[in-house]
Amino acid sequence: MAANFAPAVLDEKLHLLYPAGPSSTTLLHSNFDGTYWSDPAHLGDSHASRRSAALASYDGKLHAVYPSSQDDTLRRPARRRIPIPDHDRSVVGWQCGMRGDSANQTVHVPDVPASLAPPYLEICLTGADKPGLDGQVGLYDVSGRVHQLTGVAVFGVPVNTAVLTRPFPDLRPFTESVECQRFVLLDECPGNSESWFLARCHAELHARGVRGVVSFADPVPRRTASGTLVMPGHVGTIYAATNAVYAGRATPRTVKLLPDGTVFHERAAQKIRRQEQGYRYAGEQLIALGAPRPRPGTDPVVWLREALAAVGARNVRHRGTHRWLFRLGRTRRERDEIRLGLPAVHPFPKQPDPVPASL
Repeated sequence: MAANFAPAVLDEKLHLLYPAGPSSTTLLHSNFDGTYWSDPAHLGDSHASRRSAALASYDGKLHAVYPSSQDDTLRRPARRRIPIPDHDRSVVGWQCGMRGDSANQTVHVPDVPASLAPPYLEICLTGADKPGLDGQVGLYDVSGRVHQLTGVAVFGVPVNTAVLTRPFPDLRPFTESVECQRFVLLDECPGNSESWFLARCHAELHARGVRGVVSFADPVPRRTASGTLVMPGHVGTIYAATNAVYAGRATPRTVKLLPDGTVFHERAAQKIRRQEQGYRYAGEQLIALGAPRPRPGTDPVVWLREALAAVGARNVRHRGTHRWLFRLGRTRRERDEIRLGLPAVHPFPKQPDPVPASL
């Protein structure tokens, strides 16, 4: 069995590509950071092999070669770039690529290497829940010799299905409707980059059968424990400018605010309590802020409560994020045929909320 493991080193991590079992054609990927092994990631049904795979690290990327599951023809995941029309002069030299598998065509763009990502973009990539349809999109500056990652969008599965079924009652959640979980661009991106990038993301999603996207904008400013402003609050101006439907605020709630100004989401807490996939990353967020590492046999519920107290997490009342809805279609008629389960609200929000006080 050991001979079927394909190892390679990238970004100071040991990566393994291996079959799920002695007679399985399913390929799994895991990595070891010197302390922990990551949870096995399934490459997808279209990436299968009846023999061993070869894995190599080159030019900051992992490359895999393996025979298909039907015969001994060698293959490797294909990469696709979205061409930029000539009339998009403001973003010439920019491309975006999406990772995942469509129903009719193999499309795979590997995870963006952390070495190419600026620090806060790296956080967005690793901090987001893995999307149910592998909807991770990167915006690249390809004008120079080195392609630079300058933006990230992640589309995936929300914690609660109602996030999708309430605004899009006629669409199948997770396949025909998804949530935009991250949308970040660097300040040096040229004018109109946000709308251009968002349109390309929606075109990719539409090609894969998605008809509705729910996006949220957090209007609550956040400060560190020392008072430094780290997030001014957003109302969704880019969504309004790209013809999204404003559907009011989401449910008000109390959030955990960490000393560095980031929100420790309930989904991350749930992963730790239940030891679900991704719980190690959620725990490392607290450990990096000074929480003790959990000892073997420690009750994760008890450790989480003590870790939040140790780092000085604050309870903050949140009035609810702004909800924006996109109906995807090739024509206006196709978009208008998608029924909304929530009414449009006017006027659009214009200003962020006041800074809330701790509870």
